[in-house]
Amino acid sequence: MAEDLARVVGSILGSDSGRDVQEDEVSESSVIKICGQEVTDFSSQYGGETRLSYSAANLAGKTNIYPSYGDYTQACVFRTYGPWWKIAPSAPKPYIKTPSSFCSEDYIELTFEEKLYPVAVKIYETYNPGAIVKILATDYHSGSSVDTGKTRWVTLWSSPPAETPQRSRIFSPPIKKIDFPINMVRLELCHALCDYYTELDCVLLCGTRMGPESLTDSSGDQVQDVVSSLKSLTVDDYCACGDGDGDYPRLFERLPGEVILLILSYFDITSLCRLAQTCRLLRDYCYDHLLYTELNLQPLWQQASDVALDGLSMRCRHLQRLNLSWCGKAAPITNDCLDRFLQEPKAELTCLQLSCCPFVNNETLRLIATHCPELKELDLSSCEQVDKVAALQLLLLRKLERLNLYRTKIDIHSIVCVIRELGTHCRKLRTLDMWRARSLQDDGLVHLANNCSQLEELDVGWCTELRSQSGCFVNLAEKCKNLKKLFLTANRTVCDLDLLALAKHSLHLQQLDILGTREVSSQAAERVMANCKELVFFDVSFCAGITDATVEHWKKQYPHVSVKKSFQHS
Repeated sequence: MAEDLARVVGSILGSDSGRDVQEDEVSESSVIKICGQEVTDFSSQYGGETRLSYSAANLAGKTNIYPSYGDYTQACVFRTYGPWWKIAPSAPKPYIKTPSSFCSEDYIELTFEEKLYPVAVKIYETYNPGAIVKILATDYHSGSSVDTGKTRWVTLWSSPPAETPQRSRIFSPPIKKIDFPINMVRLELCHALCDYYTELDCVLLCGTRMGPESLTDSSGDQVQDVVSSLKSLTVDDYCACGDGDGDYPRLFERLPGEVILLILSYFDITSLCRLAQTCRLLRDYCYDHLLYTELNLQPLWQQASDVALDGLSMRCRHLQRLNLSWCGKAAPITNDCLDRFLQEPKAELTCLQLSCCPFVNNETLRLIATHCPELKELDLSSCEQVDKVAALQLLLLRKLERLNLYRTKIDIHSIVCVIRELGTHCRKLRTLDMWRARSLQDDGLVHLANNCSQLEELDVGWCTELRSQSGCFVNLAEKCKNLKKLFLTANRTVCDLDLLALAKHSLHLQQLDILGTREVSSQAAERVMANCKELVFFDVSFCAGITDATVEHWKKQYPHVSVKKSFQHS
């Protein structure tokens, strides 16, 4: 019975009233083709904020790489790929009630100079294609922010990631026909099946200035039929069992409360909210605090708002994990609302994910420090309003074990202060992401290693002020023997002494990235693979002392290690 109700609700939630449209359905002469004008937002990028190499901004403009295939600095490149980031110590446990249809890990938004009714979106993929899982669009108004809550996003196409032949391609899936012109496209990506970094070259919007004549089709009628059928049903139809003589005893409500809660525990947040509107019995159970120990609103970033948080607040008194990543873009979320939400008894909150939230600023960090004393995991990646003032609030979170500060605006003095305070007070720190924190210096890393011996994961990629000659990397290997993931990406000073220290002391090492070093020999690198039996990932791209032939030999000798070395070809 509960399965029938879930099926009907799921059919409504998963229904789609649009119809796919192909470019060849429209007169060739009427189709306008324009390249992306500007990248306005993105979740991550491999490149730096002030450079064009491997940056998200490269997606705008005409194609520069296609039809060539390989690793090119002119491409748009994201930070992660493959399954390795999901098995790292920093990988959050999956949320139980996350919809199976949601698998997005990254996004990028791109504007176009003219509004068109879309008939095709063409994406030029030039390295490790197949990561795009969703294409959305909206009618962005120039001079206004998409974070005002006045935008309307529509999904043009979605599909799970797929294994794709390793060659450049123009990806143009069939898209849904819509009744308004758009000039902004959002691509969402899942890198789980990609063997190395996904690289995108260009996005082409193909459309017309005149709208479609009609959007009526059979799928819309089917959706209306489902909605009408639900309106004609009452909860008694699901909670009763007929005996053939017209008497329908309500057997569902006779079930023990524990059994009802067990059934409801399989429903996602959207289904629980809808079920709560059907009758008092289900409303009372759908509001039970035990159903809201975890809350993942990232898949619902388009609907998450002040109203949604206020409505959920009273149900989340025993909340332990909260994911608001990407929220606050399509509908506004304010610090006043977050304050009200966190003022409920949230002392149990230990994990908070706020990646790419436009509303997060220094005041947000003050609220978190005030209301969440037990916090152990905090993700502030791509929260660009977080600066040196917010760093002072981080010092109050004495139980932190995992902290992500990627793409925040914490300056050099604040970073040094945070590192020293983490080392002094957060001795159980296990994960720290300092990617491209160019102000991090040798003494900060030494202080961290000397005080945080339980460190399991450290990303200091592109932290170019760290010098191997100071002994900071050898000290790290000696003091932090539980290291499982270490990224030393693009540190040109990493040498054989550092790798030999890792091979001797870091026997639990699983992932190592030394991309771009010129001082490492193949002998020292092989010592790591021979001694670190748990190693599964090793990136040696652009390492001058390691040849392609050596890498191919390693792949045969150490088949359990995924050795990465990028390439280019036309």
